[in-house]
Amino acid sequence: MSDFSERQEVSAPPADTGIFVPRPASVKVADLQELLELKNMYVRKYDLSGIRDTTLRVVFQVDEYFGRDSMRILNRSVLGDVYARWDSSYLSGLKFQFVPKSDSTALLFCDLEDRGGRGTLLKFRRAAPDFKIYNSYEPKPFKSSGLKPGNMVPVMLFGSFWYDAELSKHFGGEPAYRFAWRTKWRRICQ
Repeated sequence: MSDFSERQEVSAPPADTGIFVPRPASVKVADLQELLELKNMYVRKYDLSGIRDTTLRVVFQVDEYFGRDSMRILNRSVLGDVYARWDSSYLSGLKFQFVPKSDSTALLFCDLEDRGGRGTLLKFRRAAPDFKIYNSYEPKPFKSSGLKPGNMVPVMLFGSFWYDAELSKHFGGEPAYRFAWRTKWRRICQ
């Protein structure tokens, strides 16, 4: 019987035996992103290096929708101008980080490269019918049709699922949850 407290080395069969020997491969960024997303952690980064408009500014705004026509602003902060007059530089990047803190809260952080950022704590709502499950969120990037001074251009949407009592009837009363975009959002997100 061997002692498992010591590290056991495993040797591969000799290459001339005709047995396939897998070799370790390097881990790519996509592998790490996949690992984070398994834990419902998301990082999204945007390249702003092509924007050369001195009138644009970045605003961190988190809106929460409660159904078809109900919405409230959870957080609104002006992060800064795209162009910095003090050193004649332009923004080069924008990054979002979404990190669950518990089963009912998550931190959403927006970072402007080299200029700071803002965060907000999001509270999840319990999903009916048993109210034991909390909504989860998933990011969807918006497809921008271009930036225009004076217009708000959203870059990220975090959608959540909800309990659908009508759909549950079709499954013999088993709880059914839906995750769908409103037609207006679906067109923007594609």
